[in-house]
Amino acid sequence: MTVELIERIADLEHALDVFFVLWGACQVFFMQFGFSMLEIGCVQPSCTINVLMKNIFDVTVSVVTWGFVGDAMAFGGSADSLGIVPNFEHYFIQKGTYAFWLSRWAFVSTAATIVSGAVAERIKFKAYVGYTISMTLVTYPILAHWAWSAQGVFSPFKEDPLFGCGVLDFGGAGVVHMTGGISALIAVIIMGPRASVTFDKDGKMKAPPGQSDVFKTLGTLTLWFGWFGFNGTSMGAIVGHADTAARAMVMTTIASGTGGITSGVLFMFMNGNSQLNINPALNGTLAGLVGITSNAATVETEAAFLIGITSAFAYTAGVKFLEKFKIDDVVEAVPVHLFGGIWSMISAGLFTSATLHKEVFGGKRTYKCAGLFYGGSGSQLGANMLFMVIQTVWIVATIGVFFYVLNKNGALRVSSFTEKVSLSLSLSIHALYLSMLSNSPAIFMCDFLS
Repeated sequence: MTVELIERIADLEHALDVFFVLWGACQVFFMQFGFSMLEIGCVQPSCTINVLMKNIFDVTVSVVTWGFVGDAMAFGGSADSLGIVPNFEHYFIQKGTYAFWLSRWAFVSTAATIVSGAVAERIKFKAYVGYTISMTLVTYPILAHWAWSAQGVFSPFKEDPLFGCGVLDFGGAGVVHMTGGISALIAVIIMGPRASVTFDKDGKMKAPPGQSDVFKTLGTLTLWFGWFGFNGTSMGAIVGHADTAARAMVMTTIASGTGGITSGVLFMFMNGNSQLNINPALNGTLAGLVGITSNAATVETEAAFLIGITSAFAYTAGVKFLEKFKIDDVVEAVPVHLFGGIWSMISAGLFTSATLHKEVFGGKRTYKCAGLFYGGSGSQLGANMLFMVIQTVWIVATIGVFFYVLNKNGALRVSSFTEKVSLSLSLSIHALYLSMLSNSPAIFMCDFLS
């Protein structure tokens, strides 16, 4: 084989890897459309434009914050031996890293968007933009650095990782989904429920129904499609890893399907109904997707089925948590992303196969870092649990303080008058639903007065 031929084969392999990462980045970015549709379906017509504006600002603001500083903080190396403090090795976008930059940006914008639906109909637009800046400039980059940078304190790629394993978060159930879920929980607790929401003595929430189950379903299916990029391309290469990518996508499909079925049936029996309700089925599907995200490439088929089923129970526990503490989360982001994310990180420490761990990470620590139910020592579970604790503290110290300060100064939530007028208009314009994309003042009301 000639040198020229070898070089051409190497170039082709590189091109395939780059295209693979770029395709995954595009899939993850397309999840923004899914989030938009899902949130629109859950809110009142008068808040439609407000939701869309928040989502477009998530992606546009993160382009600037991630491009100038965020990526350098996350992946620019460490200034200390522990891997806690980033050293800002590079700013802007470096040549040769374009595909990975795009993929990382798609991930950070997803983490930011998770909060949007939870706080719908009551957060001030300027406050939300401020949150997006904080999340994409400080909170998320540090977490990504700790978990995924080669020098990060929790990184599995270090020569001497934490507990001999480092955190196992293959697709970002912790770094992305738990981060968004914890931030959402903090926000809705500080803000309180919408003016239109009441709770009965058992904690059951009474709220105006969302405007469209069609939008909710379209959003969920779009997110499912995007998740193939989220999990399937997280290996960062296709050459030599094709089976890993295929397995991650199949395990993602299994967990999402079983999560949706289990959740739909579970809520039917819990509510004493003979018919399925679409909302638990949709959110159970999303919970299954979150549940498999940290471990999609490292679990066997039987574990994927079990993770999907149990993710539905994790989502149900999240719903009961909201009811018990009378928390108003419009899209149930907390049950899906926080509770699903916690279970995903735990399940990675329970169900990871030693053989598949070696396939993904290589090295000699394979059997030590296998799941507790697959012959592991428990080190992987311990590393994941510790990461979640430190992650929670970090988010409370950054996003929590940000929301608290805004709320104390009256800069977080729209006025009671704005909420009531927006609700009144929403209830009175049902007949104009099909023209909601026109310039009707009612459609803009939620945003116009906030």
